[in-house]
Amino acid sequence: MVLNDSASMLFLFILLSLLAALLGLPVLKLIFMTGYLAIFAAIFALSGMSVLQVEPWVIILKAVTAAFGLLILFSTTNYFEIFAALALFLPRLILDVLFTTYRSFFILLKELNDLLIALKVRGGLAPKRFINNLKNLGSILGTLLIHALDMSSRSSSILKIRGYRGGIAHHHSKRGATFHDILPILLGLGIMAGAWIRA
Repeated sequence: MVLNDSASMLFLFILLSLLAALLGLPVLKLIFMTGYLAIFAAIFALSGMSVLQVEPWVIILKAVTAAFGLLILFSTTNYFEIFAALALFLPRLILDVLFTTYRSFFILLKELNDLLIALKVRGGLAPKRFINNLKNLGSILGTLLIHALDMSSRSSSILKIRGYRGGIAHHHSKRGATFHDILPILLGLGIMAGAWIRA
């Protein structure tokens, strides 16, 4: 049930794009957000480190499609519902790590956006000054890394002081299946069936 040809992966990506459009999500913005992942996937696919006998395009499309699907999930589903589902099969410690990582990601993303705005206002990003722009962006990433490490250390200390025993993301969802769940379920079953037939 593994899709290893570019045509199938491209079809799946188009299918997810149509789903995102039907859900009223900004499709182009979501695709742009997966762009950085496509760069790293391309480096991996072309470096020869991959032991899979598949085309480089398939590796890139797999990474982008998986990220695109997760973006759709997190854009349309309350994160408490997501972590409640993960709690069914993940240990509480792993769940708490994922929860704090998820929370920290958006905090750091906002901080990165603020730093970039400040850099642009001060003229730190200017056309035809490639080397200077790289130096300034490097400084921003370094600052963000220091803040991320400081946030991690501070959160760990706070949890220890409060007597952490696990269960930050503990949440029982009482929501049952509704009519709106039928289309995603049928779509998922259809994709699984198609992958099984092609295998």
